[in-house]
Amino acid sequence: MKFTHPLDYYRLNGKQILWYMNIGEDQDSQASNYFPSVKDPQSEKIVVQQEQQLLFLARPQDTVFFHTMPEQAFLDYWKERRLSLPSIICCDKLSQVPDLERYTIIPFIVSDQLLELKRRYPHMDIIAPDLAVCREINHKFNTRRLMERNGFNVTTGYFCSDIESLEHAYEQLISAGFSKCVLKVPYGSSGKGLKVIDNERNFRFLLNYIQNRQTNVDLLLEGWHPHRLSLTSQLFITEYEVHLLAVTEQIIDPNGVYKGTNFTPALSQSEAADYREEILRAGELIRQMGYRGVLGIDSILDTNGELIPVIEINARLTQVTYILPLVIEQKKRYEFVESRVLVFNSRADLDFEDYENDLSEVTRDLPVRIDLYNFCKASGAFKNTYKLFVLVSAHNSEQLIKARSLLDELNTKMTTAVH
Repeated sequence: MKFTHPLDYYRLNGKQILWYMNIGEDQDSQASNYFPSVKDPQSEKIVVQQEQQLLFLARPQDTVFFHTMPEQAFLDYWKERRLSLPSIICCDKLSQVPDLERYTIIPFIVSDQLLELKRRYPHMDIIAPDLAVCREINHKFNTRRLMERNGFNVTTGYFCSDIESLEHAYEQLISAGFSKCVLKVPYGSSGKGLKVIDNERNFRFLLNYIQNRQTNVDLLLEGWHPHRLSLTSQLFITEYEVHLLAVTEQIIDPNGVYKGTNFTPALSQSEAADYREEILRAGELIRQMGYRGVLGIDSILDTNGELIPVIEINARLTQVTYILPLVIEQKKRYEFVESRVLVFNSRADLDFEDYENDLSEVTRDLPVRIDLYNFCKASGAFKNTYKLFVLVSAHNSEQLIKARSLLDELNTKMTTAVH
C-alpha cells in the first residue's frame, strides 16, 4: 500500500487548511489536585507564542491562526531564508475567524473546547483523532498496564490507592536501590502531572500535601532510571499502517530542565533496530485502539543499556512535529542537527532584530548554521521574559559543542543586559 505523507493525509477532503496551535488546552488533567503549583502569567503568554512554529509545517497554500502576530522582522528573516510563508490570520479567538466553516482545522490537540466550537459551526471540519481514544492513550496508568500485558519492558513502579500504599511503595523502591523516584498522576504531558522526588524530606512534604488535600488517592510511584538517552519517537498512524517519522533525543540538564532536541541521537545499529521494532509494535497496539494521526512516544535507554520503550504517550502533534520539514532540509547538508531552547529574564526590552544581531555577532566565526525559529517575549513590571528556539546544524560534534557554549554565554549576557 502506498504511503500517504501526513501533510497529504490532512488534505484529503480538499478544503482550505487552517493550522491552529491550541497548546494551552488540555484533553484532561488532574495534576493540580495533587501537586503544589503556581500560575505564572508571563509563562502563559510565552506558551501561546510558540504557535510561530506552525509556519514550518504549513504549506504556502495553507492558512495559520495566530493569537499574537509575530514581529515583521521575524517574518522577513524567514523570507530571506527562502521559506514560503502561508497566509496568516490573527485574532483573539478562533471563533472570530471570518467564514470559519470554509476551513479544515488541524489543531495541536483535540479538546472539549474545540469540539464545542464544532457544534457551533457544524460545517467546519476538524482533522484530529477521536477525543475518547486520546484520553485512553494519554492515561499514563492505562498505558503502563497495556504495555505490561503485551510484554514490553516498563519501569519499576507501584500503583497506590491510599497514603499507606504510597509510603510502602517508596520504601520498596529505596530498598531496591533507587536514589530518586517519580510520582505520577494519570494525566499530564510535558512534565505536568509528575514530581521527581530526590530525598525523603521531599517525599514527606509531598505526602503531607496530598494527605491534606485528597480523600481519594490514585497515583503511580516509579523508580528513577538513570538515563543514557531520553528518546522520543514521532509516529504517523493510519487506518491500516504505522509509520515511524522520526526518532529524537530530548536534551535534559542535571536539574531535569528541557534544553532542546537532538535530531541525530547516538544509537548503535542494534539499538536503533531494537528501538524501531518496539516502537512500531507499540504503534500497532495504538492503531488497534482506533487512533489516527501523528503522536509522540517518550522512551528511555538507561545507563545499563536497558530500553524502556514507552514511558509516556502524547496523543497529539508535538512541537518536534512542526519543525520536522526544517530539520529534514538541514540533515541533507549537515551531520548533526539539534534544537536549543534559550530562556532568560532581563530588564532589557529586546525585539527580534536586537537578539538576532547579537546571535549573529556571537556565532559569526563558527562554521555552523543557526536558525532562530521561535521568538517569544512577555513583558512584566520589573523584567521581561524571553524564550527562544534555535536550530543548530553542524558538520561535526566539536562544532556543535562550541555552538552550545556560545549560546549559553549569550544567554548569560542577555540576562544581565540593560540595552
